[in-house]
Amino acid sequence: RETDGIGEIILTPDGGATLLEGLTTNLFVVRTRVDMPYHGVADAKSSVELVTAPRDSVLPGLARDAVIRASVAEGLPVREEPVLASDADCWTEAFLTNAVRLVQPVREVRWGSSDGKSSE
Repeated sequence: RETDGIGEIILTPDGGATLLEGLTTNLFVVRTRVDMPYHGVADAKSSVELVTAPRDSVLPGLARDAVIRASVAEGLPVREEPVLASDADCWTEAFLTNAVRLVQPVREVRWGSSDGKSSE
């Protein structure tokens, strides 16, 4: 059962600035594209890119790998780089993947703090 609507907790190595992965999931965000190198071939008109934490900082996942492969095959730029909370204004959507639930949309993000207060 979910507590207070929380379906997954996202792990962060630095108090919330960098988002890595869930307890049993990998995190992806779709964000407005910025000019930096990326995996895959994309048309210059692409306005969004898929971002997920680097493979060496998260547990590998079958669904994660499938999403990356499918995105590259469809021409969507994929970046394996830290997902930053400070970029949240550029996110158009976010989702989690794992072998059981496959792809699950993120409907809301609650930012916690060390004092127990949260914000959205």
